[in-house]
Amino acid sequence: MAENRTPRGRETKIAILLIAAAAVARILLATGSPQPVGYVYDLYHKPILKYAKTGEIPPTRECFMCYHPPLYTLVGERVFALGQELGDGDKDFSLRTVAFFSTLIFAAFAWVAYRIVCVYVSDPRHRLVSLALLLVLPVLFISSFAIESDLLTSLFMLGALLAYLRYERSGHHPGWVVAMGVLSGLGASTKYSALVIVAALGLLLGLQLVRTRKRAIVTHALVYALLCVALGSWRYVENYREQGVWVIDSEAKIRAQRFARRKGVRFHTDEYRFADFRLGEFIDILRPDSPEQELKHFPAYDESVWTSIYGQFWTDGSVFSNPSRHGLRRGWYPTKPIPMPLVTGVLVFGLVPLALTGVGFVLAFGRLPGSAPLLVLFSLGAGAYTYYLLGFNEWILKAKYLLFLIPGALVWISWALSAAGRTHPHLERGLLAWLWVLVAAAYAYDVAFAVL
Repeated sequence: MAENRTPRGRETKIAILLIAAAAVARILLATGSPQPVGYVYDLYHKPILKYAKTGEIPPTRECFMCYHPPLYTLVGERVFALGQELGDGDKDFSLRTVAFFSTLIFAAFAWVAYRIVCVYVSDPRHRLVSLALLLVLPVLFISSFAIESDLLTSLFMLGALLAYLRYERSGHHPGWVVAMGVLSGLGASTKYSALVIVAALGLLLGLQLVRTRKRAIVTHALVYALLCVALGSWRYVENYREQGVWVIDSEAKIRAQRFARRKGVRFHTDEYRFADFRLGEFIDILRPDSPEQELKHFPAYDESVWTSIYGQFWTDGSVFSNPSRHGLRRGWYPTKPIPMPLVTGVLVFGLVPLALTGVGFVLAFGRLPGSAPLLVLFSLGAGAYTYYLLGFNEWILKAKYLLFLIPGALVWISWALSAAGRTHPHLERGLLAWLWVLVAAAYAYDVAFAVL
């Protein structure tokens, strides 16, 4: 059996070492951040500060990020208030406290994501490398000291997914339905993208009903829907009353939505490329001698969908740390002089897990109905993101919108590794060795980003 290949005690010791190394890297990240808000490129701290000052949730147009559902603002204000008490009213200390709160959110995210992987993966070698990838993946590393809501939203979404998996495997225990509803509702109150998990779990409950014909599932689905509505709907109702739409975005998006109601929806299919992969061009963006321009002027970032998302997952910090790249705050962060061989190495070595993910995705269709939760979440998430992407023509290619897909990708990597092992054991071992080299390179990248 696969479980015997790595003794349980050894697996635990390696996991502890991985977690300790990840903790050290995040301490370095927090202490080295040049901004008290951490590494974030949208101004999520603005609504928190406004709420702390006035005691009222800021209206949609009050600031650039005020259009989001306000749960993160509510929670962030409480953490900010704690920082005020601990830091004798020092604003920067309080903001750093909110940014550090993301480290705790990441810890919960990593635990939930790992538990999802363990539902589908029994081989301890695969579990360990999955945990390692979770801990070193640069897009998650940067997010673990930052004031922004994407990580919290993904935590709620994955928590709801894990609750569904427990519900499915417990013989449909109703307690897990309550957990699903509460977490999905909280996610919908944090960011609009969490509506994906509401739709995904609703569909999965419907599939369970069709497959098992248990009448109790009808009641469970109604309870789930009521909890989602009770905890997550009020901001959407407020949006409709004030703006005439259920889901809104920034002021530019509001104008686009109003135009669409008058003239019909326009999809910017001419703005994006789904059929190319420009890794070489993306690497050129990260070179120290790259032209000083905003990211929207680089096709490999702003047009090539797969290149941009892939590059951000593995080198998110390098993409945005160049002071000339982001239009909101030029010079807010200094350029990080990470050695280009390390940057290039991470991007090149990351191609193997990308290929394994694709193979595992195909294999998932042969593992139905067990793989249905992962396939449904991926399909709805990717579909919703593409719909949103095509409706707006700049600054929307962001890997952080897709963090909730990471556990599914790790499961698919494991399934591809198992398929390779059935072909030849040496092939599986070689691929695992490659992944561990990638883990080492990504960890070096993280530490370099934190200290340079």
